[in-house]
Amino acid sequence: MPEPKTDVSAVDDITIHTSDNRTLSLDFTTPLNGRTLTGTPTATVEPSGSMSTNTVAVNSAAYTDRNGDMVAASKAVTYKVSGQVEGQDYIVTIVATDSESETIVGVQHIKCRKR
Repeated sequence: MPEPKTDVSAVDDITIHTSDNRTLSLDFTTPLNGRTLTGTPTATVEPSGSMSTNTVAVNSAAYTDRNGDMVAASKAVTYKVSGQVEGQDYIVTIVATDSESETIVGVQHIKCRKR
């Protein structure tokens, strides 16, 4: 597995399956401390090659996350994944800008396992 990042504002761990082609999200509510996300965020995958991300965006509407918590609009980054390989671990690094033009970084550790 790639080395975890330590200089980040939001970290999350999730397990997915090889057949998943779904939207994931990373909630930045706490580190934003009242600010909002703006602009177009980026998402990069390590290791590169198999799993890819697309449709990376700031959430435009509130949603309920997988833990049952409500996440307000402009507080998270959403993205779709595909092409992941069973048994592979990935690190997705998300870089976004907040309403005070500060850069905010988040990391999602993704494990691809058998269903």
